[in-house]
Amino acid sequence: MTTEEHKSTPLESLPYNSTEEYLQAALRGLDLRLQREVQRFRKFRHAGLGALQGIVISAEEIDRALSGDDHAGPSAATEEDSMKNLEQQLAESEQAHRQRAEATLAGQRILPILHLANLFHLNLFEEYVLLIVIAPEIEVKYERIFAYLQDNSTRCQPGVDLILRLLCRDQQQRLIARGLFSPRSALVKNRLVQLRPASPTEQSLLASLVLVNQRILEYALGHQSLDARLGEFASLDFASEPNNVLAADRERIEHLRNICARHFQNGASQSRLLFLFEGRHGIGKKTAAKALCDGLQVPLLIIDVEQLLLANTIDDDVLLAAFREAILQPCAVFLDHFHLLMNDEAQSRVMMKKILQHIRDFCWLTFLGSEKAWIPADINATLSFISVNFEIPDEAGREQLWRWALNGAYPAKAESDFAISDLATKFRFTPGQINEAVCMARGLAQFRDPEHAEIDQQDLYRACREKSTNQLGELARKIRPRRTWQDMVLPAAVVRQLHEICAQVRHRYQVLRVWGYGRKVHHHAGLAAMFAGPSGTGKTMAAEIIAGELQQDLYKIDLSAVVSKYIGETEKNLHRVFAAAEYSNAILFFDEADALFGRRSEVKDAHDRYANIEISYLLQKIEEYDGVVILATNLKRNIDEAFLRRIQFCVEFPFPDAAARRLIWQNHFPAEAPLAGEVDLDFLANRFKFAGGNIKNVAVNAAFLAAEAGSQIGMSEVIAATRREYEKIGKLCLPSDFGKYHEAIDG
Repeated sequence: MTTEEHKSTPLESLPYNSTEEYLQAALRGLDLRLQREVQRFRKFRHAGLGALQGIVISAEEIDRALSGDDHAGPSAATEEDSMKNLEQQLAESEQAHRQRAEATLAGQRILPILHLANLFHLNLFEEYVLLIVIAPEIEVKYERIFAYLQDNSTRCQPGVDLILRLLCRDQQQRLIARGLFSPRSALVKNRLVQLRPASPTEQSLLASLVLVNQRILEYALGHQSLDARLGEFASLDFASEPNNVLAADRERIEHLRNICARHFQNGASQSRLLFLFEGRHGIGKKTAAKALCDGLQVPLLIIDVEQLLLANTIDDDVLLAAFREAILQPCAVFLDHFHLLMNDEAQSRVMMKKILQHIRDFCWLTFLGSEKAWIPADINATLSFISVNFEIPDEAGREQLWRWALNGAYPAKAESDFAISDLATKFRFTPGQINEAVCMARGLAQFRDPEHAEIDQQDLYRACREKSTNQLGELARKIRPRRTWQDMVLPAAVVRQLHEICAQVRHRYQVLRVWGYGRKVHHHAGLAAMFAGPSGTGKTMAAEIIAGELQQDLYKIDLSAVVSKYIGETEKNLHRVFAAAEYSNAILFFDEADALFGRRSEVKDAHDRYANIEISYLLQKIEEYDGVVILATNLKRNIDEAFLRRIQFCVEFPFPDAAARRLIWQNHFPAEAPLAGEVDLDFLANRFKFAGGNIKNVAVNAAFLAAEAGSQIGMSEVIAATRREYEKIGKLCLPSDFGKYHEAIDG
C-alpha cells in the first residue's frame, strides 16, 4: 500500500503494526468498560467508605486514573447522559478495534496476543478476560481501579465476579459466562489463567482472583523465551543438520521429512503425528529428529523423561507448560528416555497418561526416543503413529564415524597409527559412543602426555573398554585380561586354533560383508567357540588371552545366578545376560557349560519339557548374539549336538604331558621370586601328574610357606604344598610318591 492510499484508508480498516499499538487500542476499550462499571458501582454502593478494607481509594483518584488527567474530577453531565455516552464510545471503540484486529489477521500479520486467541480457540469473551488479567502488568493504575471496584484495597487482581460485571450486561449473561472459568474451559484447561481463592474464608468461584500465567503474559507481550520452570528438564534446540551423517541415515531423514510434509500439507490435517524412534542410547535418534526439524524449519523442544521422573514432585502445571510450548513456539517435541515410563510403577503410569494427553492437546509433531518397542493403546483418527527402528551402523559405517571423530578437533596422530577398522569391528558402538570414546581418549592422552596430548592406539582401546559399560550385574563377573600368549603352555595346533579365533573376529566384516559370504551364512556376525578339556588345562586362561588380544571385555557367567528352578526364570536371566552383553560389547564365557548346555532328553514329564525349552532358547540367543561366546566344558560328550553344529570352533585342551608340565612349573615361578637352586623342576614334572591349575596352586602355596619361614622357595616348601594339593583333590598321599624328597613331608 502506498503512502497516499494509506492516508485515504479509514483507520478502522488498517491492520495493527505492533503489539504495543494493539494493546493501547484494547486498553482504551477496557478503560471505557471500567468507567461504566465505576458509575454502576457508585450508584449501588452503600453510602460511606466503611466497607473498604485497608487504604481508602477515593472516587476522584479513580476518575483521574481512567481519564488520564491528573486534575480531572467527576463529570458535570447527568448520570444518564454520561452512561449513554460511555455506551456509544464503547461500541464504537470495540467495533473499530475488532475491524483492525480482523484486518491484521487477514494480512497474515502475527501479533502475539491475537495469535494466542487463535492457538487456543478463544472466543471474544475469553480474549477480553486475557486482556483484563494482563492489564495490571502493563499499567499499574489498573491494580487500584480493580481494588476500588472490588471494595477491597488488597485485591489488586481482578476476580471472577468483577470480570463478569465488566463483560456481561445482566444476570443471565453472567450465569452463562460463569462456565468459561470451569476446569474444562480453554482458559483454565490450558493454564492461560489461574484461579486463586481471594482468602481462606472466600472459596466460591465468584470470589476467586484470576491471575495470568507468567509464560502467557510474556508471550502476549512479545517475549518468546522458554518457560523458566522448564530449565531442569527441557531445552529448545535450533541446531542445524550436522554434516557428519551417514548416507543411509540421510536417506531415512529425507524419507521421514517427506512423510511430515505430506501429513501437514496445506495445514489441513488435524491429526497429531507421533514417531517412536527406537534404538540404543547414542544411536542417533535425537540427531535424526534435529535434522528432520531443520528441514521443516522448526525448533525442537527436548524433554528429558529421566529428569522428570527424578523430580517426582513435579507439578502437573509444569508438565503441561512443557508441552504447551509446542504451539507457543511453535516447535516439535522430543521425549528423551521415553522407555523409562514403560514399567508398572504407579508414578510412571500416571506420567505416561498425562504425557499422552498433553501430546493430543498440544503437540502437532512428537518424537519418542526409546530403547524399547512400544505402541500406544488407543490409536485413532486424531493420532498418526509411526515406529522407526534405529540399528547400529555396520562396520563400514562405524569405520567412517571413527574417521570423522578422530579427524575433528582432536590432536590425533596419522590414521595409519590406528587400526580403525579393528575398532569398528570389535566394538559395536553407536555414533554417540564413538564420539564419547574419542573424547575420553583425548582426556587419557592429556593425562599421559600433557605437552603433546596426542591420542595413541592404547588410549582408544582403553576408552572403548571404559565405554563398554558392565550391565551384566550379578549374573556375571568381569575378568581383566592379564595373561599373554607367553603364559600359555599348549600344543602348537591348539595355539593356532586360538589365533584363528582372533583372526575371525578381526576380519569378519571383510569376509562376511565385503567378500559377500554374509549372504551364504547366517545373518549374524557372531562367533561361538567351545573349549573342551579336563579342569585346570587352561580353558579360562585361553579365554582371557583372547580377550586381551582383541582388547575386549571378558565376562564369566555365573551359572548359579542364571539357572533357576522356577519355570521361565532361567530364560529371563539368559535374556538379561545377552541383552546386557550386547550393550557391553563383551565376550561371554560360560564355564562348566555342560550344566546349562546339556543334551536335550526325551520328554517324560513337565520338568523334561521345560528343560528342553531352556536349551532351545539358549540356542536361539547364541545365534542372535553378534559378539563372541566361549563355552568351556570338562565333558564334551554331554553337550547337546545342536550346540556343536552352531559352533565355529571346538578346541580340545589336552592334559599336559611331562614336557608341558615342566614349562608350566617354570612359568609359575616369577623371575622376582627367591627360588632356590635345589628346586628340581624335572622331578616335579615327571612325578606329579598335575594340570596347570593344580601347578599354579602349588607354586603359590609354596611361596607363602617360604615367606612365613623367612627362607627361599625350596623343595621342602614345594613338596609340602604339593601334599596339601593332593589332599585337597582327594588323592591318597604316600611317602613313595615323593621319592627322595619324602622326608620333606610333615608327618
